[in-house]
Formats: sequence, structure tokens, C-alpha cells
Amino acid sequence: MTVLRRSFYDIFKHAVEIADIRDWLQHFDIQHLTKMRYKGWAPNRTYSEKHPKYDPTDPTKIKHETDTEFFLYYTLNINNRIYWVNVKMHKHYGEVLYTIEKEKPKDIILGHKKSEIENVYSFL
Repeated sequence: MTVLRRSFYDIFKHAVEIADIRDWLQHFDIQHLTKMRYKGWAPNRTYSEKHPKYDPTDPTKIKHETDTEFFLYYTLNINNRIYWVNVKMHKHYGEVLYTIEKEKPKDIILGHKKSEIENVYSFL
């Protein structure tokens, strides 16, 4: 997994109101990431109608289309609470730490993402 300088900014920006995560960032140690546990993946999402970048002429436009294939999710215990670590499957850098969230993602697909060929064969 890659941790970019941008990763810290994205984590802070998405969780600025969560004291546990702010504290985790201030005392960041790369060893913290070894305690993450893989849970599943989610597709790249579209903008909601309330988002400022939502385009009514193209409601299927996805948020991270230029850099992200899909997202992986891990759990991490921070101050005795389980948080969800969102990792971009970046088109150039591979797995990139993106955000830490309080709530389990609603669209998570448990298990590992299969390739398109595996999805076809598992369907048959």
C-alpha cells in the first residue's frame, strides 16, 4: 500500500470532525497500518444530486474516474472503535490510502474483487 502526502490531507479533510482520527494522524506510525484487516471492495461511485459537482446532464458521472478503478476497504481499531479505511485502487500507484470513515460503506461487497473474466466464469 502506498501512503502519499495527499493521503494525510484526504483523511483529515474527510474526517475533520472526528477527534480519534485527528489524534491518529498527529501520532501517525506506519506500523498502525499493519493492524488493518481486509473486508471488501466497492465500485467507483457517482455524484449524489446534492453534490456541487453533480451534472444533471450526466448523472452517471463517477467521482474519481480519472485516477481510481475501485475502492478497497479495511477495518482498523482506533481508540477501541472500529473505523473503515478506504483505499483507492489507483490507476498508476496501486493501493493508495484515501480516507478513514466511521460508518461501514453501504455498497461494500465483501470478499475480494474478481477480474472480469472470473466474474463471467463464476456467473456461468
